[in-house]
Amino acid sequence: MLSVLSALDEVLREATQADQKATALRSLQGAVDVTDPTKAVQLDQVAAAHTQMEILAGDIPTGMGSLAVAMGWESLTPQQQQVELAEPILIIGLDGSPRR
Repeated sequence: MLSVLSALDEVLREATQADQKATALRSLQGAVDVTDPTKAVQLDQVAAAHTQMEILAGDIPTGMGSLAVAMGWESLTPQQQQVELAEPILIIGLDGSPRR
């Protein structure tokens, strides 16, 4: 009789663990929508590129006079200028920018 009770306790313990794991997996279901590793990397790279562009756009001297914009532009390295030109909508409207 003792071995039956012991076996039942073990079964209940394992069932409880399985329920806990299932609950944890269900909570992750909404957080993970990509199962293909290649696609996941691509999505991360796109998100990183967008973040980088937002950071760079923050350095564009909007709201400044044409002399300040021109001086700011001239202080950039050629590589920085190329990166900044990736935001043509912001650059094109600035007095003193190379595209103006």
